[in-house]
Amino acid sequence: MGALEYVLNENPQPLQEFSALRDFSGENIAFLTSAAKWRSFWATQKTNSQKRKMYNDALEIYIDFISPRDAEFPLNLSSGEIKRVESIFEKAARSICGEQTISPATSFDIEIAPFGCCEASSPIDLGARSIPKIKYGGEIPDIFDLTVFDSIQAHIKYLVLTNTWPRFVDEMQAKRRQSSDTANSEGTWKSGSTITNRIAQLVRQIL
Repeated sequence: MGALEYVLNENPQPLQEFSALRDFSGENIAFLTSAAKWRSFWATQKTNSQKRKMYNDALEIYIDFISPRDAEFPLNLSSGEIKRVESIFEKAARSICGEQTISPATSFDIEIAPFGCCEASSPIDLGARSIPKIKYGGEIPDIFDLTVFDSIQAHIKYLVLTNTWPRFVDEMQAKRRQSSDTANSEGTWKSGSTITNRIAQLVRQIL
């Protein structure tokens, strides 16, 4: 788990691309990255006046990754978990997105935050946005707080750890071996010369 956490925090893009193109689960990495950034940013913002901005940022994540009606690639969650977050966000999502239902996706080229129903910037850049594109002005449920995505993050992280991560590690190690063999045959190998090599080295060090 430590190696996965490190990659998610320090350089998630290679894992993001692998999960989207090879594992067809790019939404999992995109959600984990977005939710972690959201939590980290708002953990330092304590005033009540900022709660609405915090809610609107969380609403963007719900719309993009969780809502069965709005997300292009909804996360694989239990019905109970979906109902829990629906009770917090669905009324606001309908206010923002209307009654539309997104068309089934035909591509697995996942971006970090497409925001299917709304023109919104990525939650990855929470610190850079002073005003979120999504502006819900209605009532915020009392049960909404900083832990709203915690159980979902734990579930998705487990799915990644048991499914995507082992295949990602195997591919990184295979690429490094191939790169090393090719470079050695030419007499020009340099350790860590590519992102693939650096990630493979990181995995070996942490595992």
